[in-house]
Amino acid sequence: MKKIILASSSPRRMELLDRMGIPYEVFPADIDESYPHDIDILDVSSFIAEKKVMAVSTKIKETDKKSLVLGADTVICTENLILGKPSDRNQAVEYLHLLQGKMHKTVSGIALFNSENETVTVRKSVNNVFFKSMTDDEIEWYVNTEEWKDAAGGYRIQGKASFFIEKIEGSYSSIMGLPLFELYDILRSQNYSFL
Repeated sequence: MKKIILASSSPRRMELLDRMGIPYEVFPADIDESYPHDIDILDVSSFIAEKKVMAVSTKIKETDKKSLVLGADTVICTENLILGKPSDRNQAVEYLHLLQGKMHKTVSGIALFNSENETVTVRKSVNNVFFKSMTDDEIEWYVNTEEWKDAAGGYRIQGKASFFIEKIEGSYSSIMGLPLFELYDILRSQNYSFL
C-alpha cells in the first residue's frame, strides 16, 4: 500500500483521517499561501492545496517515492471576500459580524500528488453555510471561547459555532477542512485502497 503524506499539521484534517482509518504521516508544507489576484475566488483553496503538495513532494526522501502527498486548504467566501484565519481577537469579531445573519460559502480544495508517476489530481468542494443573526453579546461570548484561533473565517463548525449555524448545504467534512467524498474519489482513481 502506498504511504499517504499529509502536507498539513491541521488537527481537524488529522482527526478526519483518523476517524476514517486512513493511515498517514504528517509533513507540514510551510508555504507562502499567497495566490494570483485574478484567480476565481472559488479556485483559491484548490490552488493553495496544489501548492502545498508540490512543496512537500520536492522534499520527500527517495525512499518515499512511492507515496501519495495529500494537501488541503479551506477558505470562507462572503461578499466576494476571502476570510482567512483571523490575525487577532478584533479581526475575529469583525469576521463574525460579516458572517452573522447570512449565507456564506466554504470552499475546501484538495490535491493529491502521486510521486510514482508524478501526477497531481485536484478537486474542490463548495458548500453553503447559513449563520443565524447574532447579537453583539453572542459574538463576544463566542470570541471569548477562542475557537476562532487558527480557523478560517474565525469559527469552527464542529465546536460552539454550531449553536449559530441554522443549516448547511454540502459536506460537513469539507466545512471542517477535508472533503472526504472527494478524497475517496481521488484515492480510488489512484487504485489506493484502505478498506
